[in-house]
Amino acid sequence: MTWITENPFWLCTTGILLGVFFFVLFVHTQNRRFLLLTIAAGIFTIGSFTVEQLIVTDREAINSLIYKLARNVKENDVQAILDSLAPENTEVRGQVNQLMPACEFRICRVTQRPTVMYIRKSDAEIQFPVFAQVHQSPYGAGTSKVDVKLQLEKREGRWLIKDYGYRLPGEEEYHY
Repeated sequence: MTWITENPFWLCTTGILLGVFFFVLFVHTQNRRFLLLTIAAGIFTIGSFTVEQLIVTDREAINSLIYKLARNVKENDVQAILDSLAPENTEVRGQVNQLMPACEFRICRVTQRPTVMYIRKSDAEIQFPVFAQVHQSPYGAGTSKVDVKLQLEKREGRWLIKDYGYRLPGEEEYHY
């Protein structure tokens, strides 16, 4: 069903093509049935698009979280990052509180579509590369591509970061 709720391209394209086809038939024949079918195809197209916009799947919510997180890191918005974390993970919260105020990011963007390791009803694991340019940090300045792995949990309809890991270029293992 994700082809309907995540990408209604084919349904909308089919509706538009049917609408054009029925409209051409109406113009050539002046048969009102084709005009009604044209209207029905328009309603079908608008309905397909509306359904896609109203239904937010777990995959879409997770992608939104990831891109919002990258934007928050770039803007050095510590509170927004803390709001994305599961409340009981005091270790990660402490790392964010300690490290983020000392960093100044110029660029932080997700460079490829996130790879879904798994998504269940209440947890997920996602992996994605991030390109970051740090102007100032306790570890120095620089530009790097980093692979990030997030372990997420769903609470009250919202995805939160339970744990994270990162891997620098050339490394095999993730650091947690």
